[in-house]
This record gives sequence, structure tokens and C-alpha cells, in this order.
Amino acid sequence: MITNPAIDHYISKLIPPRSALLQRLEREAAEEGIPIIQLPAAQVMRTLLSLHQPRSILEVGTAIGYSAIWLAEAAPQAGIVTMEIDQERIRRARQNFAEAGLTEQIELIVGDATAGLP
Repeated sequence: MITNPAIDHYISKLIPPRSALLQRLEREAAEEGIPIIQLPAAQVMRTLLSLHQPRSILEVGTAIGYSAIWLAEAAPQAGIVTMEIDQERIRRARQNFAEAGLTEQIELIVGDATAGLP
């Protein structure tokens, strides 16, 4: 939840239809307890990305790749670097990036972000 249920409900009405892949990842995340970005927050981020048009984005914590795919769709001009340490999630994220056709736009770095970032 971003602020309160009424605002979340309003924002949720602005969310464009999601691809079958994103919908499947949402179900998997819910079933398996995998943390992913919530839809209202994703929509706010999509709006900010459309305003700022970044050329590069850093994401720490890839999980199954859901938010990186969201970011890639919202900012097709941006290169995305995402970091993950969990081997099973890395495998799944790579598979999901390939299924989305985004392996050229998204770079997945394997490692502990706390060891590599200041």
C-alpha cells in the first residue's frame, strides 16, 4: 500500500493491462511468498520513469525478475542492471528475462550487493 486504500484503488485503475508473463509471475510470487513490487507502487514508478527517461537503472534484489521486467517495459530506452545472490531466483529470473525477450536490456549480476556497493 502506498498511502491509503482509496488512493491505492485510484492508482490501480490507472494500471495498464499486464502481459501474461507478468500476471503469471504475480501468481507465482503470491503462491510462493516471493516479494515483488506492488502494482500501485509499480504504476507510480512507471509514471516517474516516463517523466525522467533514464538511460540506466540499478535494481538491488532481482528475485524472479518481475520488477526488472516492469522497469524494462516502462523504460525501453534504459539499460537495467539488477543484482541477486540466491541461485534459484537467479535461474528463474534469467528464464523470465528470456521469455520476455529482454536479455539484451537487462543485465543480471550474481552477487551480494552489500559486498559490492558502498
